[in-house]
Amino acid sequence: MSRGSRLALLATEVYLSLMSHGSLTERAAPRAGLDFFARTFPSAKFICLHRRCDAVIRTVLAAHPWGIVGDGTAFHSFVMMHPWSLPAAVAEYWAAQTKVLSDFETDHPDRSLRVRYEDMLTCPDETSSRLVGFTGLTLRIGSNEATGPTGRAVGSAGDTLPAPKRIPLELVSRVNTLMTVLGYPTLESATQ
Repeated sequence: MSRGSRLALLATEVYLSLMSHGSLTERAAPRAGLDFFARTFPSAKFICLHRRCDAVIRTVLAAHPWGIVGDGTAFHSFVMMHPWSLPAAVAEYWAAQTKVLSDFETDHPDRSLRVRYEDMLTCPDETSSRLVGFTGLTLRIGSNEATGPTGRAVGSAGDTLPAPKRIPLELVSRVNTLMTVLGYPTLESATQ
């Protein structure tokens, strides 16, 4: 295995370890960084982890109950775009980061594997098998409690999600386009 592949897999193991202990906040690499890493390590493989927009919004707002400006987060410029609505700012952030990662996957189909956070929770064995097939390494994702208040698995097929309040319809449309690309149910257009 090449050095690049080992580094990429080490980064993935660290990421998965942090995520499994609940200590990882929503972050994503900018496209320039992804392209630099792909050029620097030409044999590296990329596991592209996605999460539903509504879940990201709820997680970020719960983690930052007093606001998300000035606390060292990546959200500042997005809050400036939507100063009247923190859910809209986080949705804008999600859309921008998700588009970058999705475009990277499209440009590097043989080197990237799309993994959905919710699938890691609800189908850990299947997701582990996909990761093993992609990386050639033995990886095992532990099972987690992944059910909502109804007892159904988070992200179950057929879910229709209400849009968090105060997200402009144009942004809901962009988010829904990306959610569809990722195989997620779309947000309802319940805004304002």
